[in-house]
This record gives sequence, structure tokens and C-alpha cells, in this order.
Amino acid sequence: MIQGENQIKIFKTKMDNARIISELVHKEVGVSSFTEKDDTLEDYFKKITGGEGIA
Repeated sequence: MIQGENQIKIFKTKMDNARIISELVHKEVGVSSFTEKDDTLEDYFKKITGGEGIA
């Protein structure tokens, strides 16, 4: 998921971090930092919707 102009969020991948960075650099995407978090896509959804789910 691309968020804004300066941030990419990747959820649920089996690819290791080094491979992700390598692929981005190979495709000429500038990488200035990389942070791994344990949030799931569901956690992220709850954060951006104020904690409410879809009923």
C-alpha cells in the first residue's frame, strides 16, 4: 500500500526484509529508511478508522 508520497506499507509478505529493499532499489525506488512493525492490516485499518470495524 502506498501512503502519501514518501511511505510504502507492506503487509503479510513471506519475502525477507533484505529482499524487499533489494527489489525496491533495483527498481530505482529510493529507500532512506526501513522499519519493521508487527501491525497487521486489520490493526492498521482499525487505527485509520478510529477503532471501529465494519458491521
